[in-house]
Amino acid sequence: MSNAQFDVIVVGSSITSMIEAIHLAREGKKVALVDRQEDIGGVWRLESCFGLDDVETTPHIFLPDAKAYRLISEYLNCKWAPWPLKPKMFVRRNSRFMNRLHIPIGHNLQNYFVLAVVKRWDKPRQSLIKRIRKFTKFMSEKMWILARTGSLNEPLYPVSGMKGLLDEARAALDKSNIARFQGVGVSHLELSDDISTVRLDDGDVLSSRDICLNQHVDIKNIKIRDKDYSPEYQDCSSLNYNLILKDCEPASFNYMIGVPEIYLVSDITDFYGSISEKFPGCRFITTRVGRKLAETKEPEELLAVLKETNVVSAAASVVRDDYVFYARKRLSRQYIKDITRSSGKRIYFLIAGDLGIMDSISGRYA
Repeated sequence: MSNAQFDVIVVGSSITSMIEAIHLAREGKKVALVDRQEDIGGVWRLESCFGLDDVETTPHIFLPDAKAYRLISEYLNCKWAPWPLKPKMFVRRNSRFMNRLHIPIGHNLQNYFVLAVVKRWDKPRQSLIKRIRKFTKFMSEKMWILARTGSLNEPLYPVSGMKGLLDEARAALDKSNIARFQGVGVSHLELSDDISTVRLDDGDVLSSRDICLNQHVDIKNIKIRDKDYSPEYQDCSSLNYNLILKDCEPASFNYMIGVPEIYLVSDITDFYGSISEKFPGCRFITTRVGRKLAETKEPEELLAVLKETNVVSAAASVVRDDYVFYARKRLSRQYIKDITRSSGKRIYFLIAGDLGIMDSISGRYA
């Protein structure tokens, strides 16, 4: 489809990118979706691991947001269910009030207060006035949301796991007649007064008026009205360490705060029947860890921290371990601002805020 023309080209196939593409198609626009990966999903990938196929090895959670749940259901045909065990935050801070706390993740004041402290207050490089302003703004927004939707207090997860969600999303894209270019990246993007062109790595050229970019897009150059803008990237590589544990009670999702080298932990056993068949009586624990811990490749060191923080059972032991590195980068916020402004918003970006995609989806669509 060399030199194909569209109204909007969406680059990236994350959850937010797919919702944006379908939203535009429902407005009557001709839409193309481009992604360098062979399949949809963005950073939420399904991998082969421990001899199992289509396993989600990137721990994450859909934080409680009624509007975002509804939008994902509406656009991607997702059906939701509560997590088998309530997800938690583990907080370790040098504070009398927040040290070694296990806090259920939910739609409640305590949860948002902790997030406000971590995401808005614990910023030593920012001035005190700026921290107070951001903390107050965050809490006032969340308290208003709580007052409006106080009944929602637990996170949900796709009934059929991430594989089921991506299967439904793929069908939704096809139903919306969205042209998909998978397994091919974008090399150059150029915008003139009348048209925008996207040159793909395989030599094809797509044209449109507007272009929607994911912040993780890997692109060599953007030219706007004869001026070149070389991309400015920040490294955000993901290092995941997966464990098969025996003598381990069912765990849940854990958002680790203040624990060196460990960020996210999730027990995905109950979402994949093939795990219990291949490893009877065992649990599949997937974690996102720091580079230092990942490079040591010492599963017992990781397990010791998970036990010490009461994330897994004290009697648990390692049956198998596996290490996956995802090389990722994202465009800098300043570069995104420069491109958005210089293009007159004809090139625009989908950005996941520091509270995750649910907050971003909820804030973007009416």
